[in-house]
Amino acid sequence: MPHDDCYYCEGDGMIDSETCPRCGGTGLARNDD
Repeated sequence: MPHDDCYYCEGDGMIDSETCPRCGGTGLARNDD
């Protein structure tokens, strides 16, 4: 389900080979997304 993916990293959990700062690397959307 797309809306459960972190929009910042699109569910990858990584941004430019670094941990996504929004989801902490989980790839999951936060509750307030």
